[in-house]
Amino acid sequence: MNRIPLTATLLSASAAALLLLLVSPLPAHAQLFSAGEVDFTLTESLYVDWHRNQAYDNGAGTYDYFDLKSRLNLGADAPWLQVGLRLDAAGFLGPDSGASADAFDEDFDHDVTVEKIFLRSRLWKLTLEAGDVYGCLGKGIALCIKKVDELSTDTTLRGLKVSLQQPMVGVTLLGGLANVVNVGDKVEEFLPDPNDLLAGAEVRVTPVSSLRLSAHGSFLQDARDLSVPDVPALIHAPQEQEPVSYRRSSLAIVGPGLAVNNLPILGSLFAEYDAMLETFEPLADEETPESFVGQAVYGSITTGVDIVHLLLEAKWYDSRLPESESQTNFMGTKVTGPSGVSDFVYYGVLPPIDDEHLFVRNDRPYDVAGGRLRVDVEVSPLSGVAYASYAHFVDATTGDEAMGDYFVRHGIAGWEQRIDSLSISGNLAGGYRQEDFHFTRENMWHLGADVQFPLIGSHSLQLQGRMENYDRPNEGTEYIIAQASTTYAFAPWLALVFNYEHSDQPGPNEKGDFYSGEAVFRFLSGSYFKLFGGSSRGGLKCAGGMCRTFPPFEGVKGELTLRF
Repeated sequence: MNRIPLTATLLSASAAALLLLLVSPLPAHAQLFSAGEVDFTLTESLYVDWHRNQAYDNGAGTYDYFDLKSRLNLGADAPWLQVGLRLDAAGFLGPDSGASADAFDEDFDHDVTVEKIFLRSRLWKLTLEAGDVYGCLGKGIALCIKKVDELSTDTTLRGLKVSLQQPMVGVTLLGGLANVVNVGDKVEEFLPDPNDLLAGAEVRVTPVSSLRLSAHGSFLQDARDLSVPDVPALIHAPQEQEPVSYRRSSLAIVGPGLAVNNLPILGSLFAEYDAMLETFEPLADEETPESFVGQAVYGSITTGVDIVHLLLEAKWYDSRLPESESQTNFMGTKVTGPSGVSDFVYYGVLPPIDDEHLFVRNDRPYDVAGGRLRVDVEVSPLSGVAYASYAHFVDATTGDEAMGDYFVRHGIAGWEQRIDSLSISGNLAGGYRQEDFHFTRENMWHLGADVQFPLIGSHSLQLQGRMENYDRPNEGTEYIIAQASTTYAFAPWLALVFNYEHSDQPGPNEKGDFYSGEAVFRFLSGSYFKLFGGSSRGGLKCAGGMCRTFPPFEGVKGELTLRF
């Protein structure tokens, strides 16, 4: 397998682009050129990473390797029409001889593909999109296809989307095949598109300005055949899996929504209900499982009196399926690469309610009921805000399906401070959390702070830190995870970041001290060069109701982004 030509091409292209930028005058606008009312844009992002001590999947040892990823976006923007195209290329350079090269070839391969393509037209109150589209229905429980950069997540529907927005009526229709980023920052190998068929619709009616009624529905046709075990043909294949006696045929989620503003005392209210219907295609004479497999309720009230503001949220997510299956049913499906690496594809978002900044998050988002109350109090003489919140969740299953005495209790208190005359802002927060999961008690307390202040002129400094102490008394396990960073910025040209992470959490890839530095240099309008070096801790990261486990990293990353 020849790896050198593509990597050399990417390196040559990046060097030529950088040299061109250094000898060319700075453009006044970030666009390639204009022709009449049409503006043409180009954005090129080149990522070059050096990975140190990457472990072989078969446990034979470690090796170093380079990966190069290119994202080329071309766009044309007219008053009534927008067109875009994204081309992705990925190449990997590692051991080139012997058994190491053979093992490396098992894990990585090149990829050049048309990753995204779209056309968007706005006519009167109607918007028509074709190609790769995004869209969310209601709170996102039934269907939400969106880009989440923090998690290296970018899923689209390759199909059609139609939106109509009138003063009293709004309609959204979308449908297509699921299209994922085939080579992302989390998974360094090629992941095939799941090609699941998805469709959704939402109707919103606003009879008066303070009231909105809605109804939505989504449909998922899973492309996988669940009667065939998902075991890749590898020398390090996982344990054999038992075949199931049916194929999943389709999944439908339907429900209403309600939004009311400016209510006396209650303020603003939002509520949504979703019922999940799943049908199966049986094999042979097997009985078809029940089709009604879950439901979800989410509600929130936002109100305030003078200097006091309150937020009350409640949720009830009942999957009616084993936990291992409910993640797939409510959220999406998994895709598996050639070396057996799997990644989860999200088609919906369950509002998390609880603190999303936790380093370790054990609570499950399914088969739970609970809520959160947050109170903010403005302290005007000090230009600050004191706040406190309490979240509580319990097991929503009953009988034989119950997971034991499952619960989460989490209290947080904090202070946010602004000194506008000095351009200083900061916050300090701490809390205590208890969780019982799978008959295991975990206690955790945490403390975090963030402060940003100017130095001289365009120079500023930001300090951030967070520590979490975990204790599992019935296991005799206690550990600490901490993170701190210092950021110096010379706006808008330069930012220097120093990161430190510490963890003594049990596990071979999550224990130790991790140091890294990052530099970001902006040399054009919207263009920058970013360099990261050092090591970072792996682990679970959550954002917007989506969670993924990232591997640890040690090496160097470079990113060159050019916008014209």
